[in-house]
Amino acid sequence: MKKMWIQLKPDCDEKRVLRDLEEIGRIEKDASIPGKIILTFHNQSEAGIKMSCFKLQEDFIHLFEDFDMVRP
Repeated sequence: MKKMWIQLKPDCDEKRVLRDLEEIGRIEKDASIPGKIILTFHNQSEAGIKMSCFKLQEDFIHLFEDFDMVRP
């Protein structure tokens, strides 16, 4: 499963962001770090991941403090 971890900026509307990100994938909160989430992409194909990452870049990147793909 292709996943991405995201550290949200402290001043963002976390509930709204999480609701909007659910269009792209399943959200899991990291209990050990406040504001950190794991996004598991709905569409696991290479093309699907690229489209999702484009949407993340266009609509959400300004809300992220840090992010990266989860390495297996």
